[in-house]
Amino acid sequence: MNVTCQLAAELASQDRVIAKALVSPAFEDWSWLFDTYDVRVIFQQTPPINAAAAIDPEWAIELAADLFKRHFHDTPSRKYETIHSIVGEWTR
Repeated sequence: MNVTCQLAAELASQDRVIAKALVSPAFEDWSWLFDTYDVRVIFQQTPPINAAAAIDPEWAIELAADLFKRHFHDTPSRKYETIHSIVGEWTR
């Protein structure tokens, strides 16, 4: 998934539609974030959300808001770590 997300982020400046199509499936099911990888570090390195931030900032904000509402409503530290990851992508 990391290679696909990196490719999508790099492709965003050329073709946002294709870039978005590459990472959109990750947001149909958040298992990549919670499945066997539910460890603290994963919330600091969220390749699909970072790719979404590179592709379309408004879309990334919508995705993060959905994630916070459905999964992080009682874990503020994970919200911070995810936001930190997104902002890190925007500053590159």
